[in-house]
Amino acid sequence: MSARRRDEAIPESDVLDGALAPRANKTLFGHLAAEQAFLEAYKADRLPHAWLIGGRPGIGKATFAWRIARFLTAHPDPRLPAVQRAQDLYVDPDAKASHLIDSLSAPDIFLLRREWNFTAKPPKHFTEIRVDDARRALHMFHHNAASGGWRVCIVDCADELNKSSANALLKMVEEPPAKALFLILAHQPGRLLPTIRSRCRKLMLQPLSPADIAEAIAAQGGAFVKYEKADIDQAAQRADGSVREAIRILARQGAASARLTEDLLRALPRVDWGGVQKLTD
Repeated sequence: MSARRRDEAIPESDVLDGALAPRANKTLFGHLAAEQAFLEAYKADRLPHAWLIGGRPGIGKATFAWRIARFLTAHPDPRLPAVQRAQDLYVDPDAKASHLIDSLSAPDIFLLRREWNFTAKPPKHFTEIRVDDARRALHMFHHNAASGGWRVCIVDCADELNKSSANALLKMVEEPPAKALFLILAHQPGRLLPTIRSRCRKLMLQPLSPADIAEAIAAQGGAFVKYEKADIDQAAQRADGSVREAIRILARQGAASARLTEDLLRALPRVDWGGVQKLTD
């Protein structure tokens, strides 16, 4: 990997190659109960200031968190008729709130995650969320919201907090300012500081069904249109409830097929019929 200049776009730690970033994914699959629980709390104007959203990697925790952030950006007042009529947290992709979220330019939404280490050789993401990153994210809560609405911090994910950054988050969760919301994602919620867990409303997201996984991959478009439906369905069956794992399975299958094809072409005019049969299978 060549050195990446600071003015170039850097890889995002929560995005697989070819896949949509969770904030750009406008469709949530398989988590209707969790979505309704949040929406009902918001409609009643009884929104807990911190939510612990747990579940295995790749099932939609970040997509859910960004869906919440998008909805609150579009509808900052729970008393608005549009909120009271809402059946889910969907926001039109053409709405201003959607564009702000997609571009990470919503002034009152902050993402706390592992940052890019320019000094590493080769450059790569830090292995943990550092305390300076946490303090920078939480600093926005010392100022009024730019739009007068909600200030939201998405922690993706809490498993990567070190001791110091976890304590920095704890201090803010213990004494939250008005209209502050913390969406704390965790693959293993039980490993999070008990003092943080005790201050959060917990939503455990369940593994997705193979049908939901297949739909979620189809909704990605782009790099995934090249896969046959049968390949996607097979990967979904083997993915143990995770879209992320299904995408990795597809990538491994694609890489293996490409290598086998190259080997067969390199051997021509001799034909490796065993290899041809393997590729066909």
